[in-house]
Amino acid sequence: MIMWLATVRTRPTLDCFGRWILGHLGLSLTDFKILETVLHTGPLTPSRLGQDIGLTRGSVTSAVDRLAAKGLVAREPNTADARSSLVKLTPAGAAAIESAWNVHTAEVERVLGNTFTPEEMAVLLKLLGRLRRTVRKECRHLQAS
Repeated sequence: MIMWLATVRTRPTLDCFGRWILGHLGLSLTDFKILETVLHTGPLTPSRLGQDIGLTRGSVTSAVDRLAAKGLVAREPNTADARSSLVKLTPAGAAAIESAWNVHTAEVERVLGNTFTPEEMAVLLKLLGRLRRTVRKECRHLQAS
């Protein structure tokens, strides 16, 4: 239980650090998650986007509307399903997330580099990946039953 609490309690601290970095770039953590997800996976339906980053349908709609108003994303027709749309990056959105990604990565790597040795980071990455895969498998099992 102590490991679970330590892991769960780390997330808000990491999010706080991420919000501080991104706030200086004019993005919220939600904006960053949406832009980063679309950058790395390509256009997505709002419902899939919400599933991928853990947002409700209403929250995704509000966030996508906000990003569209800034000219960072656009909705396009979904040729596979006329009932939905796809969220895609605009050229301005791609430039914004690539810049934010580089700044965010540099800051996170700086902090991690001041905290862990390269060997410790490799072990931590491996362990967190294993934990994520196991918990994801458990969640799927629980949802299926």
